[in-house]
Amino acid sequence: PAPRLVVVQALPKGDRGELAVETMTEVGVDVIVPWAADRCVTRWRPERRDKALGRWRTTAREAAKQARRSRLPEVPDLASTDDVAARLGAASLALVLHEEAEAPLSAV
Repeated sequence: PAPRLVVVQALPKGDRGELAVETMTEVGVDVIVPWAADRCVTRWRPERRDKALGRWRTTAREAAKQARRSRLPEVPDLASTDDVAARLGAASLALVLHEEAEAPLSAV
């Protein structure tokens, strides 16, 4: 489908990542990119990365079934800040959300 909706999600604490993936899947996001932001408290160490990524992919698959989506969202490998910058540069439109933003998303 066009346009594709891609969300880059910084790694949250605890099980909030799975909740975010579930919610994004339910609202129709096409690609959910896990991002190892420099300021993230959570780190996916190499020995745990595959397991954590597998949980995100499983959550996306299960949420897609529950929402009766015809397509599963992609969950690519963990992205670095440079990877995210490249994605933003290649996008036709990029919105960066921040909790201290003064303009609401509806104003964009």
